[in-house]
Amino acid sequence: MGKVGYTCVLTVGGADPVGKAIDVELTASSSEVDITTRDSAGWREYLMGHKDWTISIDQLWVPADDGLKTLRAAWISGNEIAMTMYDEDSSGFSGQCFVSGMNFGQPLDGAVVLPITLRGTAALIPIEGGS
Repeated sequence: MGKVGYTCVLTVGGADPVGKAIDVELTASSSEVDITTRDSAGWREYLMGHKDWTISIDQLWVPADDGLKTLRAAWISGNEIAMTMYDEDSSGFSGQCFVSGMNFGQPLDGAVVLPITLRGTAALIPIEGGS
C-alpha cells in the first residue's frame, strides 16, 4: 500500500527531525562503465560503476527549528552528519552525509524556503521496518 509523505520523517545529526521540511527527495544513482568490445556483436555492454546519493530538502525558514539548526551548524563546520529517512513503519534509509548547499532567498510574496542539499559520503543503508 502507498504512503503519504507527511507521515515520513527525516532526521539529521542523530536525532533532530527536519520537521519544517516541505519536500524531501532522495536521489540514488550510479555511474556506468562501458565494457563494449568487438565481441559485443554491435551492442554496447555496461557494468554498474560507483554509486552515490543526495537528498534535496525544501525547508521553511524557521530559525528556532532544531533540524534547521543542525543543518546550518553542519554546513558551517563542514562536518559530516548522520541522516535517517523513514516512513511510519520505520522503513527507509540511513547514511552519513554533509551539507553541500543552502540557498537563502527572500521572496516578496511567499514563504521563505531554503533549498538544502545533502551529499552522501558512504553507503546508503536500507532500513527494514515492521510494516
